[in-house]
Amino acid sequence: MSEKPRAVILRFHVRGPAYYTRDTLIKIEGVDSPGKAAQFIGKNVVWKSKKGKLFKGRIIKTHGCKGVLVARFNKPLPGEALSTTVELL
Repeated sequence: MSEKPRAVILRFHVRGPAYYTRDTLIKIEGVDSPGKAAQFIGKNVVWKSKKGKLFKGRIIKTHGCKGVLVARFNKPLPGEALSTTVELL
């Protein structure tokens, strides 16, 4: 992989009735199985807001059987982050 893969934030992670805005579900283009997704566990991710703020996080685990990953950020993400892209480092 010469280029960095592109990832999209799908939604916040939900446990019961609560939304956890620090934990987000992300989908990396070209990753469609848990085996491929597991290669990205431990990688750092960065989301940049329109105002230039950086939110740093890390991929912590896979989610489901379609290659979706859970990323945990240091600070909670705002709602405007949904369906935007994150950078994988």
